[in-house]
Amino acid sequence: MQCASVNAKENEAGESPPLPASNVPQRSRLRRTLLFAGVFALLAMIWVPTPKYGYRLILDRSDTSIAFFQLLANVAFAALVGAIAANLPKRALYVIGACIAIGVIAFFLKQGTRYAVECAQADERYANGMLKGSSAKEAARYFHHAALNWRLALNFGTANEVDERARDIESRAAEIDAGIAARIRVREEAARIEAKNVPDWAQDPVIAAPNAFDDLIPGAEPRKYVSTDPNAGFDPDAYLASKSGGKDIFDRVQWEEEEKLIHDSIDYQTGNWATGAGKAFAVAKFFERNLGDRKHDLDALSDQLGAQKRYTLIEKQKRGGVWWVRVFLYRQPTQGLRRSDR
Repeated sequence: MQCASVNAKENEAGESPPLPASNVPQRSRLRRTLLFAGVFALLAMIWVPTPKYGYRLILDRSDTSIAFFQLLANVAFAALVGAIAANLPKRALYVIGACIAIGVIAFFLKQGTRYAVECAQADERYANGMLKGSSAKEAARYFHHAALNWRLALNFGTANEVDERARDIESRAAEIDAGIAARIRVREEAARIEAKNVPDWAQDPVIAAPNAFDDLIPGAEPRKYVSTDPNAGFDPDAYLASKSGGKDIFDRVQWEEEEKLIHDSIDYQTGNWATGAGKAFAVAKFFERNLGDRKHDLDALSDQLGAQKRYTLIEKQKRGGVWWVRVFLYRQPTQGLRRSDR
């Protein structure tokens, strides 16, 4: 009777009876499931779908439009994945986390490779521009930097080719710088000639434009005295510039420089290269006006080196009015046998 009276007093005091022990883990599991579902749903809203431009970061304000139903589907799917993950054993969660980490690393590696390729291409474009009007040394430095970026992009073949081109530029730096200086002088001279041949009425708007009928007078210029001496004040460069705006002078100098290049002896270096057509032992480098013009010179070099008269093209680049060409050379089969016999 005393126990019954004590329980009755406790019930009257409003205290709830203790829960069964089996309900405690169920409540903790439910809380964990809701927590994981909420966290996954929030993570799904970091990348917001847009109607036209795919996904954008939630902090990006360039486009505030939202594909609502797609976002709703993403959030619901992420919450479902979170609820399933909350009830998985720890070992499975570790495996899933490792897979996610590998995927993230692969994604950033791909993005880094793409960025390295873009940087390498930009460095090559800048270096080619410097070869036309700046410095061979600086161009070679940018080519080396481009080669480093190609290696970061895991493209080692292109990196070696760019490095070889940079070394070739460094070896011919004085010659290239002389050509750059000559081109700059030609441009300045052409600009000076063009400025000298601008008519007075075009320079000063106060002076009236010439009368159209003045063009009918042979050799005469408007409002100027015409001398009877045919050689008086005759400047051949100015006359040439008046016909083509200075372009002919530039073309003439450029043509002379290119003629020197295409008549230089063919440069070559020896080594061992494995190619699709066999093992090459030499690389020939030369300029030619049109592709195939120097086939006779290349055959003569092959006879000199004891190489076959078949070649594999490595590189061809259009530089002004000429082509820069590099080819592989292969040994004669008889020489290969003799070398092996030794």
